[in-house]
This record gives sequence, C-alpha cells and structure tokens, in this order.
Amino acid sequence: MNRSLSAIKPSIAVPLTHVSPGSVTMGEVLSRTVFTHLYKVADEEGARCFPLMDREGDVELYILFDTIDQFGEQADADVYLEFHQHKNDWIAVFWTVMSPNDPLGYPIAFHTLNDEQRYLAVRFLEQKQVWIHYLAFAGEDLVHIFSEAIDFAAEDKARAENLLLNAYYYKEESQAEQGEMPQETISGQTLDRGMLLTSGVSFYLDYAALEKQYGEEGAKESVMGAIYRALWMMSRHPKSQARDASFLVWVGQVEGENRNGRMTRLLSVTITPSLRGMMKGVHVSEDEENPLASLLMSLAEFLKTEEEQPFAAGYLPIIGYRSGTLQHIEWDDASVLRLKRLFVDSFPNAVLNPYSG
Repeated sequence: MNRSLSAIKPSIAVPLTHVSPGSVTMGEVLSRTVFTHLYKVADEEGARCFPLMDREGDVELYILFDTIDQFGEQADADVYLEFHQHKNDWIAVFWTVMSPNDPLGYPIAFHTLNDEQRYLAVRFLEQKQVWIHYLAFAGEDLVHIFSEAIDFAAEDKARAENLLLNAYYYKEESQAEQGEMPQETISGQTLDRGMLLTSGVSFYLDYAALEKQYGEEGAKESVMGAIYRALWMMSRHPKSQARDASFLVWVGQVEGENRNGRMTRLLSVTITPSLRGMMKGVHVSEDEENPLASLLMSLAEFLKTEEEQPFAAGYLPIIGYRSGTLQHIEWDDASVLRLKRLFVDSFPNAVLNPYSG
C-alpha cells in the first residue's frame, strides 16, 4: 500500500473568489462584499479558529478574537502547532502561550474521509509555511489586525504526516476487537459528599450551535459520544495512574457568550477532580495526553475551559469513572432531595437553590 500523502490527496476545485487579507487590509475593516467567505464562517458557523483555502489552492488559518483588545492581551504570546489523531480525524491544535501555565489552544479537526477536509490537511503539510491571519470583531464587522507565517520543524512535520496517514487508513474495530469497557449503574445516593463538593475543570461548548447543526438528539449524541470515547481511551491509557483514577463527569446548561460575543446556550462538561496534575496537555507525547481534554477541545463548538465547583453552579454528575469501570449515575427523587439539602448546608446564604426545581 502506498502510504504517501500524494496517494491520498483528492482533486478539489480552487475557490477563485477567496481573497486573502494582506498588507493593504491590515488595520482596516474587511469589506463584506470582498470577504464574503470570511463573514459566512464567522456569522453563520461561529467558528473562532478555522482553515480556508485561498484562490491559489493553499491553506491559511484564521483566528477570530471577540475584540481588538483581546488580541492585544495575546500579542506577545509564543505560538506553535501540535498534531494529534483520533480515529479518522486528524487534529491540529494552534497554541498561544503567554506563560507555561497559561496556554490557550485552538483545535481544528480534519475528518480524513471527507475529500475537502482531507485536501486541506494534506495541503497544510505540503506547504513550506502557513499564513495565519488574526481578525477581531468591531461590532458586526471584522477587522484585519495582523498576519504572520509559521513553518514546522522537520521532525514535527514527519510526525504530523504519519498521524494524518494513520487517520486516513484507520478502520473502526468492532466492540469485540476493542474489548468492551466494564459498566455498572449506581445511585446518586451513593456518591461521596466530598466528591460532590470537589472543584474541577469545565469545558464549555456552544450548545445552541450544536443543536442547530445536528438537531436536539444529534447534539446529545455528539457530546456523549466524545465523552464515552474519551473514557474508553482512559481505561486503556499507558499510565496506570490514569487507568486507575476515579472522577465524575458533570453536565449543565447556562447562558453565556459565543465566539461572536452574542448570548446563547452553553453546555458545560466538568471533570472532578481535575486531572491536570496527572496528565499535562501541552508539549507532551500523544500517549501521555488527557483524552477527555483532547476530545472535548477537538469539537468545533468548544469555547473555553474554567476551573470551578460544578455543584455550586447547579450542574449534575451523570457519569462516574472508577479504575476502568464506567458508572451510569441514576437520579431519583430521593437522590435529588439529598443534593438540595447538601446545597443548603454548603451555601446557606444562597438566594436560589438550583436543585429545588
């Protein structure tokens, strides 16, 4: 089998109308007539970091900031690309790092069985350099702030090419071939009080955008599918301390801003306790990374992460993980009543009890 990039590169029509920002547009508002393709992605799809093909057939990256000031906060950040693979998806993460403890990642997933996305992925690696255009919203308009070109070290490109080929040639195993993950059902009554009050890391997704794209049931399946895949990967993690970990997965819906600064419905997926001390997410090998973080951040609707206490926010734990076993958590009236009483005990001055309804 010829496992070269040229062997998997499809023929794609070049978008002759795709004009790129340049030195003339820097610092200027981009015309909606000339840059229709950019406004379409920003307004209709709400993407914050996305690749586009220019009219020469090359791939460019676009980073959108909510405000010009937000770009100013990251203007001096170090930037680099990191590559991953999950089944048939090839994932490029564009990292901006202000300090080693404060990285901000923009994941872009290329589904290699889609011709257009596979072309973008292959061309991405064929190019000697990739232009990155930084844009920001100014009201309803887009402003071109700055552009720069980045390249890859030879060893990074070789690893990225191998991951891309692995993604394209990946074949889904059957459940029997994978080995089923042990599962059990537990009552919410059995959850330890300390576990319920523990803080963790929340991954916020634009849930309204998910429902718009996939429908109500499809949105649920998309998120839960990512969670279940991550837990399966955790149960087979090369680090024993990861395989033997115990944690809860919480979900909750809140109102918040999307990438365009508009208020919408967000979904929080929270992991308690945080696994950050166990597995790093930056500049580590593929085997060491946290599958929960990498899969949730690879969703196009991913917005941000926050450290918080999900119980205080009124979220609900729906899944537990204990030493390789997936635990489905059942919530009956008695279990919810326990949460209501625990909230009163923990936050006696709170005006509203989120578990009362």
